[in-house]
Amino acid sequence: MKNSTLIIENSGLLSKTTRLVQALVTLIFWCAWGYLALPLASPITDLLDIDITYHNHFNTSLFISLLITMVLVSAYVVATTIIWCLYNLLLHRRDRRTQKPFNRTLHSDLAGYFGVKAYELSSWQLSRTLNIKLSDTGSVQYVHAIEKS
Repeated sequence: MKNSTLIIENSGLLSKTTRLVQALVTLIFWCAWGYLALPLASPITDLLDIDITYHNHFNTSLFISLLITMVLVSAYVVATTIIWCLYNLLLHRRDRRTQKPFNRTLHSDLAGYFGVKAYELSSWQLSRTLNIKLSDTGSVQYVHAIEKS
């Protein structure tokens, strides 16, 4: 997947605000997961005499089985997360070293793609509003530019 323009493979293309929002959403979901796991922590809180919202009394055998289950599930989540992170680090670090920087798109390239002249394209970009009529094949038939005031 070299020279990919997909943002998911090039998180550096995202703005800092977008990355911050994604990190906060991830944190919120982890907090929700922790909140939903609170009933599994109630045997520990019973032993320590800590009162939480999900306070239930368990017998010893149930406590031990839930504790073992909680530890195994947590270890599984942590282990799979670490393995997934290492896999992605190795995969994308190799690609990043060999990846060439993205080429800039020139006005002449854009103009050639749409079948217009480069100087027209430059003047249209300075306009406030464009009224563009396209043909059935997608080529530009007519452009009316409203100049900035």
